Amino acid sequence: MRRTIYLSVVKAVKISDKVRAKYLNLHLEKLEFYLSKFWLYKEKNMKSRRSGIAPILID
Repeated sequence: MRRTIYLSVVKAVKISDKVRAKYLNLHLEKLEFYLSKFWLYKEKNMKSRRSGIAPILID
């Protein structure tokens, strides 16, 4: 699902396939890193009943 989102975003910006692939991989790695951080944080703080959307910041 994340791949399709990023593909649509990157397709909107008309760039070459090589650059697109590089951009896509970089940001997917970053996204997965932030997601793993968030899930670790969430597991630690399950007692405090805060549920919501992960604050993912991508440069």
